[in-house]
Amino acid sequence: MPAEVNGLPVLVSENQRVSNLVHLVACTMMFCLPWAGNVDLPGARFVSLGFNLGSLGLILIWVFSVKSPVKSMPRSFLFFILYILTHTVVFYGFIHSSSLMSSELVNVGFEIEEGISPIVFITRVTLFILTVYAISSICTNVRLIKNMALSLGVSIVVILLLGGNYFAATTGVRFSGGYANPNSFASVVVLLCFLEIFVLSEPQFKKGTRVIAGSLLAVSIVVILMTASRSAMLSLLGGCGVLVLLGDVKKGILYSVLLALAIISIVTLVAPTLFSFAFNRFTNGMGSGRLFIWIAYLQSWREYIEYGVGLGREMTVMKSLTYNGRIWPPHSTFLRILVAFGAVGFSFFVYSLWSMALSLVRIQKFRQNDFKSRLLMAFLVSILIQMFFGDHFDNRAVWLSIGFIGAYRSILTQAC
Repeated sequence: MPAEVNGLPVLVSENQRVSNLVHLVACTMMFCLPWAGNVDLPGARFVSLGFNLGSLGLILIWVFSVKSPVKSMPRSFLFFILYILTHTVVFYGFIHSSSLMSSELVNVGFEIEEGISPIVFITRVTLFILTVYAISSICTNVRLIKNMALSLGVSIVVILLLGGNYFAATTGVRFSGGYANPNSFASVVVLLCFLEIFVLSEPQFKKGTRVIAGSLLAVSIVVILMTASRSAMLSLLGGCGVLVLLGDVKKGILYSVLLALAIISIVTLVAPTLFSFAFNRFTNGMGSGRLFIWIAYLQSWREYIEYGVGLGREMTVMKSLTYNGRIWPPHSTFLRILVAFGAVGFSFFVYSLWSMALSLVRIQKFRQNDFKSRLLMAFLVSILIQMFFGDHFDNRAVWLSIGFIGAYRSILTQAC
């Protein structure tokens, strides 16, 4: 299996010690993934550091063991990454160097959300980008992915136990887990859902592994309802819809209906108000003002359409009230990239996604539209829905999801 074709590091496949190290580092990173900025959760900030250390460890293994470290992702994705990095260096190095260390503020006379300094934001995004390549190059082993999925699932169960309030939605409070933002935590749980489905689709795993994966999948769906995150619910529904439409539609609809009825029945029995709370939020009009926010940003298109305003300074284009008495972030990854990097950067972004989709279509044809290839396409659609309805450019779970698509892309290509 030539390493230059799919980026699989030779050391991982030949050296047992390095293989064990990869498993340890990758599983540690995944366990720490759901822990972030929730100061109310014991040890959240401390455990969150484990994700950064795990990511750095995986990146170092990737750098020193993979012969062709960037070939695990489409070339168009690399072009997009190189453009945004070059844009950021030029922008903060020569145009707005004074604002690199300062927090984002706009003096318009009313409340505004203060962001972190651009240097912190840029460092974090760079770490996530490198982690994407590390995961897509190294994690091309289904046993490793199974262990990573188990680590993530166990971590979310631990958070549920430590959180104290198992069904926060029953009191009208959205469950945010290890994060301060429920939507960010929900994106982690969506990633777990698809990883567990991938585990269930592998015939080589034993019955006990499948039972654990199925149990964690059920827990994940309940947790998504607890977060009441519309983008997460939409992404999961959209992904499942693609999975049904690309396969046997009649069987897919039947299985989907049976699964939905089972979930609704269990949730209704355990926490009667949980489903109604999630449903009411899901059907609430205007999506927390997203439409107003998007229109406000699009109306300021002259401020950013040519060159963008720079990564981490997107809210500076707003000169008037947007929604509910304050200025908000773009609330869409697509819109954020357009504002930050202009039309050229946005074009690179869309082209990279298009190339990724085409590569998955080719895999579907080679594998005769089997379940795994359909599931991979459903995973991509789920990520796109999350990015469209949420600002996830600095969301590590969404970046990791892209990395896992690259990894499974290599796995399915090897099996063709």
